[in-house]
Amino acid sequence: MSKSYLPSVSVITLNWNGRAHLEPCYRSLYELDYPGDKLELVLVDNGSRDGSVSFMQHHFPEVKICLLYTSDAADELDGVDLGG
Repeated sequence: MSKSYLPSVSVITLNWNGRAHLEPCYRSLYELDYPGDKLELVLVDNGSRDGSVSFMQHHFPEVKICLLYTSDAADELDGVDLGG
């Protein structure tokens, strides 16, 4: 059965010092039964200091990374706006 009818989607993950959660999160996203050419993965990082960005660049280089630096790491709406 063809999956050509499926829409293109973007999965935006907001991150702040969550390196320990990134590998299981993105491994599970790669295991989705969804066409890779219709799936965009985006990480919006809010100034992490735990090596999250370098980890993603090394282990998941195909993930789009957007850097967001705000004074309030809990400002998730800015992250969604930047990622989308």
